Amino acid sequence: SKRVEKEQVVSISQLLCLQFLAEQENFKTNAAKLKAFLNLNASTISGILRRLEKKGFIAKLPKASDKRITLISLTANGIDCKRFHLKNGKLLLRS
Repeated sequence: SKRVEKEQVVSISQLLCLQFLAEQENFKTNAAKLKAFLNLNASTISGILRRLEKKGFIAKLPKASDKRITLISLTANGIDCKRFHLKNGKLLLRS
């Protein structure tokens, strides 16, 4: 439906972020690893993560062993979004 498509609209960078998280142990990573994988600067990564969190595709959680570190975790909605794009073989880009 159109509503589902509108909710699933992501940029290529956002989809790459979701894909990276999907490949990590327990679907979690930190911003530094994501930054290295995407080869983007910290402010760009922050913006991507902020938009993904707002859409409910990721959650930011404090690391249990070190509260100073924030882990980025893929949510069920994020997994669904990634699957939606892979299944449909298309990327719904923001306009």
